[in-house]
Amino acid sequence: MQDITTNAPSTPGTKMKSKIDYPIKQHLQDSWDRFTNGLLPAFLVSLVAIVVGVVVFGAIGLMSGGLVLGNETVLSAFQNLETMGPAALMTIPGSFWASISGLIIVYVVIATVMSLVGQAAILLAFANAEEKPAVGTLIKKGFSVIVPMFLVGLLVSFLALGGTWLFFLPGIIISLMLSFSLYAVVIDGKGPVQAMKYSVQLISGDFGFFFVRLLVITGLYLLLFMVLPAILGEISETLAGVYSLLSMFVAFGWSWFTMSYMLELYNKIKDNSTNNKPGSLTWMVIVAILGWLLFAVGFKLLVGFAQSEVAKELANDLPSYIEEELTAEEQAEFEAFMDQVESGELELDEDFLEQMEELEAQMNKLEATYP
Repeated sequence: MQDITTNAPSTPGTKMKSKIDYPIKQHLQDSWDRFTNGLLPAFLVSLVAIVVGVVVFGAIGLMSGGLVLGNETVLSAFQNLETMGPAALMTIPGSFWASISGLIIVYVVIATVMSLVGQAAILLAFANAEEKPAVGTLIKKGFSVIVPMFLVGLLVSFLALGGTWLFFLPGIIISLMLSFSLYAVVIDGKGPVQAMKYSVQLISGDFGFFFVRLLVITGLYLLLFMVLPAILGEISETLAGVYSLLSMFVAFGWSWFTMSYMLELYNKIKDNSTNNKPGSLTWMVIVAILGWLLFAVGFKLLVGFAQSEVAKELANDLPSYIEEELTAEEQAEFEAFMDQVESGELELDEDFLEQMEELEAQMNKLEATYP
């Protein structure tokens, strides 16, 4: 589709403001076409990522099982869990826990890498939907942008969370302004900071257009997954059940359709942008630092209060406060209940009594093991 840009009449020396002529209906149609054309490559990339994840998880599981079965001390400790409880784990040597921790770290690293590669490859599949690139090409390209993707995710999270700690609203604004950072990294090959500045540059130049289109996709999500189920539930449970089943399939591809929608939005704003002023991250950094400082101070004050004498007095006086809030009738009922418990008149559930007996037996064994 040809990009159309209209400019308002201007006089010499007056800066012209561009307006993107891109109807919402056309935006949705282009997004759907991009989604359907890139669906197969994206699915194949996801399938590869799932298979790799299962294989790695299985390998880590087998190695963990081998560590347990190959060590009699560890195996004995796990066998004694039922009789000794958590105390049995204290007999396991530290080298075992170090090995298990190492395997967990390896799995987390591999899972993170595959997640980033898969995300990049799927994004590229939809970005180049008409060319239908091979899965191997997409995955290879995904590996090449792992580091900048990870760094841009880390930086955006730091700034957005910092803004959230500082009265919430700045975090939303920062998240909006940095929405195109990942697209700039994966599609245009920009570095993390450069991509974030480019996102600010694009969105600040056409913020109204960007925000309205964001409201449209958000409204569609609310309509499909919240409003319609509620309406159908009021009309008929059968209709609601059928729609719930259908919406499961819709939800499966919704994130990919949203990705296609945002890709169209990114390309349209980029192609029509007249804002040549580089985006600035200075105010975001200042706001984020202030937010994190506020969080740290608040956390320190909270911990200090929890350890203070005032908090201890409140904790000790809480039962008396609750008792004072009880009416005379409620207090009488509570006292009658306690009398029944003490006299044995109250019949307790058999399962509850068995659980209490098992707990008492475990406590006795623990006390005998560690007097």
